[in-house]
Amino acid sequence: MLSDLLADDPDIYVGAPIGFPGGAHKTRTKLIEAEQLLADGAQEMDLMINVGMLRSGRLDYVEDEIKAIVQIAGDVEVKVILEVHCLNDDEIKKACELCINAGAAFVKTSTGWLPTGATLQSVSLISKFVGDAIKIKASGGIRDLDTLAKMYAMGVARFGINVQASMDLIAACAKLPGGVLIV
Repeated sequence: MLSDLLADDPDIYVGAPIGFPGGAHKTRTKLIEAEQLLADGAQEMDLMINVGMLRSGRLDYVEDEIKAIVQIAGDVEVKVILEVHCLNDDEIKKACELCINAGAAFVKTSTGWLPTGATLQSVSLISKFVGDAIKIKASGGIRDLDTLAKMYAMGVARFGINVQASMDLIAACAKLPGGVLIV
């Protein structure tokens, strides 16, 4: 298993998604996915929020589902993917509140599969709403150092960046005075 192969490198976490990519799986299905991830040695999980239930106002359902995954995960951090492209500002705020109430470790902007993911506007909104109550992961569409630095200043604790964009960002860092690398 991957977790066994990386056991000697504590800086690399093994994780996988639950309810990916749409989040409309039944809660029981998501629980089975979480149980399997734990059995496979996952050190973190990305839970796709049920966007349909959220947008339909079924907030208790969404919160209960997040709580159930967080409970089964135990010490394994759960990042809840909001897919902000599909939500308005009020829905983003409600989703953040549900994540905090349910005990998730992170609120994550998106899967990165839709046209917009982590925008300065969405990250700013999330940051102002959650404060220090939950960590933020910005994911999807981060392509330049300026955006990355601004999001970091807004309190983003982790970034989801594809391989090519990561390589481009590292190359841009290497060109900075002193070859500064943002870690």
